[in-house]
Amino acid sequence: MTTAFFDAKIDFKPLNDEASHLEKLRQRVSYEGWPKDSQDAWIMLTAMAASIEKCYSGTERILKNLLQELDGTIPSSHDWHRQLIDRAASVGPHGRPPLFNEELSKTFHDLRSFRHRERNAYMHDLDPAIVLEKAAVMVKAVQSLGECIDRNNQQEDGTYVPMADVSQRNGKKPAANESTIQDNSEICEDCNMVPCICGSGRRSSGTHQIG
Repeated sequence: MTTAFFDAKIDFKPLNDEASHLEKLRQRVSYEGWPKDSQDAWIMLTAMAASIEKCYSGTERILKNLLQELDGTIPSSHDWHRQLIDRAASVGPHGRPPLFNEELSKTFHDLRSFRHRERNAYMHDLDPAIVLEKAAVMVKAVQSLGECIDRNNQQEDGTYVPMADVSQRNGKKPAANESTIQDNSEICEDCNMVPCICGSGRRSSGTHQIG
């Protein structure tokens, strides 16, 4: 277990909680549609966009702390938000393997761009369909980060597993058309997600598919 990932696990809890609320809201809108009342729809759209922003900002804080601990330095220029992702997806100055792969790097850049739009636009300028799509992307990105943190807290030799390898199971990467959600019996009764992101770990026999 490395200190960096031990601290990241503590920092991950509030991010985890926010992602759980975001996913519940996303599911509600996916199943019921946006409210017909314009004021109610505005409130729900505002809440979802703000939650995505909070989740990305929380992810960014965890990445900053990880890089500071693992590399001894973090980007500090005016463009540090972009550089932070690029640094995490690259080999570190002391030979650290990339924390995540190019695909996840693109996902984080996409979410970073959305956060910029959300911070600098009025709600009526946001496309509800895009907000709903980004909510699903954000939840899955948080799940990937959580799996990486958990796996690295199980390492006993002081090394760590790059986030790029978190999706591997038994030394094999899932096929392109293979879902990483393996068993509906693993659905958590509290957050209704696979894997559980709320921490309770209670199982449900219901069915659910993310995305």
